[in-house]
Amino acid sequence: MKKIVLIGSVHMEMLTHIDTPFRANEDIQTGNQEEYLSGSGYQSALLLKQVNEEFIWPVVVGGGIYGEKVKKELKQLDIPYKEVDYPYGLTYRVIYENGTDAYLSTTEIEYDVDLDILEYLETEEIEAVILHGEMLKGDKALQIIAILQYLQVPVYYVAMAHKEDEMDWGLISSLKPIVFIEEKEALMQYEEKEDAVIDELIKKIYNDFGKKEVFYMSPKDEIYYYDGEEMQLMPMEEKGSIALFASAYAIARNYVIDQKNAMAFATKVASYTNEEIQEKGAIIKQNLVDIIKHV
Repeated sequence: MKKIVLIGSVHMEMLTHIDTPFRANEDIQTGNQEEYLSGSGYQSALLLKQVNEEFIWPVVVGGGIYGEKVKKELKQLDIPYKEVDYPYGLTYRVIYENGTDAYLSTTEIEYDVDLDILEYLETEEIEAVILHGEMLKGDKALQIIAILQYLQVPVYYVAMAHKEDEMDWGLISSLKPIVFIEEKEALMQYEEKEDAVIDELIKKIYNDFGKKEVFYMSPKDEIYYYDGEEMQLMPMEEKGSIALFASAYAIARNYVIDQKNAMAFATKVASYTNEEIQEKGAIIKQNLVDIIKHV
């Protein structure tokens, strides 16, 4: 069976709650703190494992205390990785009292990719690629794009706003990807204000990325879908992850499930936490089987 290629991150994350944004050299009082494994690639990998989807994840893991924690978890999941000597950092996620959050990463080794694996892939063995935009940084970004151009398979791209000195969206559009994007990333990339007309913004994204499908997640936890024809809207039951939504949609389409049912499946799965994905693996798999039977 052909495999899905996953290009995404994995890292340890420290979650803490504080009342208001803090300034340099300022003491702060934090609430409860949690430490757990996170990352767009890790979320996608958990889901792929639970539905028994074969996949290739060219993940790189560094050393140090946090690197060891990541390696331990990946070993338990039977996921291979490339080990490097660089220290593996910690990503801090701060949630403020008003519900907004901010991230701070101490290193960027978690956004590295094992090109030795990607360079030897052949189109005949690959069904599709799930590409998280956060991985398109530095010198390897152009190499990743070139490899995916060679493979010529469907690319499910979780878009991330890029600065002028980083990856150009025009290069990514050469892949003609199916795009998944949160509103905040779209507003940042196009330098739009929060009152921007959503339909017009989605059509810009559609045109800029080669006129394939676009999935747009709004802060109201709604998914807009556009493929050049009618704009569709699907509400989500709960707040969801765009990374999980993209992965679930890619899995469903890989099983030749139609767009409408694939979208419904992805909307439900997107609201799961990492723990729920592992706990409800059998249920998720059964939901997929039931859809296939009734389509």
